[in-house]
Amino acid sequence: MTASLSEFFCLHRRNLLANLVFRNFKVKYRGSALGYLWTLGVPFLQVMVFYFLYQVILKIPVPHYLAFIVTGIFPWVFFSSTVGEGLDSLVTGQNLLMNLPVPLQAFPAASVISNFISFVLALPILAGVLVFSGLPVTVHALWFIPLSLALFLFTYSLAFIMACAYVRFRDLKHMFAIVIQLWMYFTPVLYSAKMIPPQYQWALYANPMAPYFIAIRDILIEGHAPDPLMLWLFTGWTVVFFVIANMVRVRSAGLVEQL
Repeated sequence: MTASLSEFFCLHRRNLLANLVFRNFKVKYRGSALGYLWTLGVPFLQVMVFYFLYQVILKIPVPHYLAFIVTGIFPWVFFSSTVGEGLDSLVTGQNLLMNLPVPLQAFPAASVISNFISFVLALPILAGVLVFSGLPVTVHALWFIPLSLALFLFTYSLAFIMACAYVRFRDLKHMFAIVIQLWMYFTPVLYSAKMIPPQYQWALYANPMAPYFIAIRDILIEGHAPDPLMLWLFTGWTVVFFVIANMVRVRSAGLVEQL
């Protein structure tokens, strides 16, 4: 079991994984004048656009909306961009895969790790917005650590599943662009889950990402412990996708030949 987990997380090839992560950063910011600042600038600009739209124009009734939307956009950008990069990571890394004994999971793992590092480095902005909004930082904010680790595992599992599926179904990339956009609007990223009519609340349980955002707002905006049901739901969804991803890894023999 330990060996299986080590292989899934590519811990047995740590040097290779570190080199791939470094390569991702190098390729992403090559020739860019602003470099890493683009990683912070893109979600920040999205925050400004959505804040103007939903608070200035539409005036949706959500207190501390600037802090609310930052706690939504920053994790969502990490999740959506990482799964998108992970989806075609095997195809873009086919030269290495076909010439060297590189484990498949190393490529989506490198995408997740590099983006997660960027996500962590952006946390001071999130903290600054919370302080600027006058929200007290309580001990319950420590829940952010296990929730972020669960988000990392969920994102990695989904990215690996999508990467393997994309090798066989090349239309998946076009479908993903549509699905991820719809997924965001069906997830309480830009609005509060309390705004959803009671007859549609069941949709929150069927959406793997909804419990995460509800829990994040509980600890950072509301300042209390996360709803236990939301914790169990997100944990359950994470375990389900992790098990599926590990099963895909075990059955992925011969996938390289299809690249």
